[in-house]
Amino acid sequence: MEVFPVEIALRGETIWLGWVSPEDGHSFFLTSNGNLIFSRDSKEELTREVMMAFPDSKVETESSFDFSSIKEKFDKGIFLESDFALDTWNLLTDLYYTFDSDGRIFSETSVEAYRRLFSQSEAALMVDVQRVQLSARDIELVRDVLMEGAEFLTQKVRLAKAARSH
Repeated sequence: MEVFPVEIALRGETIWLGWVSPEDGHSFFLTSNGNLIFSRDSKEELTREVMMAFPDSKVETESSFDFSSIKEKFDKGIFLESDFALDTWNLLTDLYYTFDSDGRIFSETSVEAYRRLFSQSEAALMVDVQRVQLSARDIELVRDVLMEGAEFLTQKVRLAKAARSH
């Protein structure tokens, strides 16, 4: 199994999570007993946690997400910079799949907003998706999805910390 470390800035701290993309389905984050496997300190500590739970794992390339800046980026109107919103939405989708909560925030309306958001990305050009202008409502939906997802992530990290301390 290939595990990709993900560094996340969240509410004044940095945590590391293990992301997995299997060939047979949706990507997800590693869990143990229903809680996220995480590290507060470093990628190396996350690697140790992952190897204890999944000894045959191979640790791959890392990525970073700054959830602390989501609201700030929206307030400044730079949430589309470098596919920030799209990448963050995709990461949150994987978090929802991890906990079987994919239907919780992804209504038909938000899925349509996602399609228009994707049309703004660099990847859209590679697959011949026509660029579509985002409406004010689309921007509001994207913001709501990212803010709710950040809260969901915060909740799951809090639960994992509580489980670890017992």
